[in-house]
Amino acid sequence: MEAIQQAKQAADRAFKQQQYQQAINKYSEALKASEDSLIADLLHVLYSNRAAAKLAVQDFHGALADAQSAVAVDDKWVKGWYRSAKALQGLGRLEAAAQAAGRALQLEPGNREVKALLQALKQQHDSNTSSNPASQPGQLAGLTQQQQQQQQQQQQHQAAPAAQSLRWQQLNALRQTLDLALLPRQLVAGSRYLPSPDGLNSNLMLLLHGLGDKPAAFTALAQRMQLPQTACLALSGPLEVPETRGGRAWFRAFDDDWELIQPQPGEKRRLNSLASTLALLTQQLLPALSAAGGWQPDQIQLLGFSQGGSVALELARCCTGSQRLGGVVAISAAFLEEQLEQHAAPNGSSNSSTATSNSSSSSPLEAGTDALITHGDRDEVVPRSLVERSVAVLRKAGCNVSLQPLPGKGHSMISGPAEMRACMAFWAGRLKMRPPQADASYMEVPQEVAAAVLGDLKV
Repeated sequence: MEAIQQAKQAADRAFKQQQYQQAINKYSEALKASEDSLIADLLHVLYSNRAAAKLAVQDFHGALADAQSAVAVDDKWVKGWYRSAKALQGLGRLEAAAQAAGRALQLEPGNREVKALLQALKQQHDSNTSSNPASQPGQLAGLTQQQQQQQQQQQQHQAAPAAQSLRWQQLNALRQTLDLALLPRQLVAGSRYLPSPDGLNSNLMLLLHGLGDKPAAFTALAQRMQLPQTACLALSGPLEVPETRGGRAWFRAFDDDWELIQPQPGEKRRLNSLASTLALLTQQLLPALSAAGGWQPDQIQLLGFSQGGSVALELARCCTGSQRLGGVVAISAAFLEEQLEQHAAPNGSSNSSTATSNSSSSSPLEAGTDALITHGDRDEVVPRSLVERSVAVLRKAGCNVSLQPLPGKGHSMISGPAEMRACMAFWAGRLKMRPPQADASYMEVPQEVAAAVLGDLKV
């Protein structure tokens, strides 16, 4: 703890003396010492202070990443939300900046700095709107209607390639950092976003941890895999698991006496909790990812372990047709026994309002999301019979499913070259790739989607 405090004090002194780069270096030292010693008491302060130093040198991407880390540790840290808003303002993302500042104002209604920032954001937005030629029809005065139309068409034709180029560049720039403030609050604590190492974020991999775990382990896995043109978002389950030092869960697993809930006739606690999580993911998270970075369903991959894998498989089952995802990989996972019984019932479907799979045999079966399940024959948590029944349910729902048996493997995350090769082969055929020869006018998402993400902002 002493080393952390010393580095922080040195950083604070450097910041006051406007030696911002030195302050950044010292805050980084304090952060490393905190992580190495597993002392998290000052993490939100250190990330927030380093964000302030990066703002001072106009490193807006770096400041945003640090400010997001601060609120991920403590979502009530006003300075973290304020500095996130300042970084977003510097990046020109006024709507997201206003949302982050609004969150800060909710936490501290009397904060003058936050109020001043919100007012500045509104003025900046109004100024941008008033300077937009499209909002000034007087410029066309004196021309006939036909001449006006011809001039507009000519301007649109000349501007089209530049606009498309700008959209791709801006979309990719947006995806270099992901504003966690735009995501459902239940999923933010401890979540971590990693842009693609190659700088092209055409795909987004959502990483879902197991029961009682945290996103950190998946962050390390994402860094090792280095999938091409793929950003990674290690999400935190919406439920806290006591006595696990911050571990999370995707749905309820314990009864009131802290015994694992066992499947039995009439038991619906796990099912009801899972349905709430599915609604959170499909009704809030996926639309937020589209709004924040323009990712469409088929650009989103899921990788889930154990309980997180069960959630991922249910998303594969219910995300069909135009909403089908790019792919789902479930490690040491299967449907719950209650899910299997529910799906096997006549016209059975998930009790989540988000399920989109066909419950009527009279309607054509839409293609579901492709899935890969890897499973070891020494897994004592998830029996092979449950996995095989899950594969059957998914195929019945229109999903293309592969099962990769792994001799000698127990209940664990990806381990060994055979399992990693199976995962890589699955992703190789499903990741969306921006062609290397694509010119600046290349569009990876529909123009209306790009317009929705990058169009005029409203504060």
